[in-house]
Amino acid sequence: MLSKLVVLLAASSLFFSSLVSAKYQINATIEGDVLKDYYAFLQGRDPLSIKNFSGEQSRRDVVEAILLQQAIHLGGEDVKFVMVPGHYDSRNLVLLKKGRLLLGMDSVWWRDAENLLPDVLISSPLIPEGENISGIYVKPTNSKALNSQSLAQLQQLVAVSSRFWKTDWQAITSLNPKKQVHELEWGGMLSHIFFDNADYTLAPFQATPDLSFQTGKGILVPIPNIKVLLKGSRHYVISRGHPMGEKTYKAMEKGLTIMRERGWIKKAYQESGFFNPKVADWKIINPS
Repeated sequence: MLSKLVVLLAASSLFFSSLVSAKYQINATIEGDVLKDYYAFLQGRDPLSIKNFSGEQSRRDVVEAILLQQAIHLGGEDVKFVMVPGHYDSRNLVLLKKGRLLLGMDSVWWRDAENLLPDVLISSPLIPEGENISGIYVKPTNSKALNSQSLAQLQQLVAVSSRFWKTDWQAITSLNPKKQVHELEWGGMLSHIFFDNADYTLAPFQATPDLSFQTGKGILVPIPNIKVLLKGSRHYVISRGHPMGEKTYKAMEKGLTIMRERGWIKKAYQESGFFNPKVADWKIINPS
């Protein structure tokens, strides 16, 4: 999926007492359901202290928001992030290009990041090409969808996603569903599924025992034994035109290099369920 998190310079009250001495303070806007899980996962802990990413509230967006803070700190920049509720939309990409936003706190696909060049700085990959696997998530009561085990059966279902999530949209298009519904926001996609206007959407696998996850409208579960390969790598993006852009980028890349060498990034994705051993033998259903 595309980034839901963007960052603005701001002055606001301190949230984590351990970061009182931070040289810079930055507000990070984050979509409501991610923000809820972010707080629930941290349980008051300093994000810089997190070493284990296991837990029901752990998800890719939450993991990446924490990893980015850790990378910048490890790279030598003393920054405190304050999370505030907000919503992602395509205007944020324009603001990022113009230097009015510092960075996105979760990763974006390379093809989307590339479209912002030369106005942004793009990180080395967090998730390399060939490692982006998604589940096909449905309502637990949708027995027709849950029993679909072949491409032909999937093609009798209705999918929902966003055209702006180009990689997800392309992957769903390759499945050739009965109907492909465009919905701008995640909440709208959920409404389509829970009001039976669509059968499934794509989402990362979760760390829960049954791979399910709780949304604002109900529980979603993956269709068992099949999965989808999303083509491309994922990266953090920082605005080249922002006053803090260059120094933040250098610190982030330094920190990411250290974290990658120590195996911290892969470990975090594994513990969150994104790299999930439970689905290692599941069949990739989309055509090559």
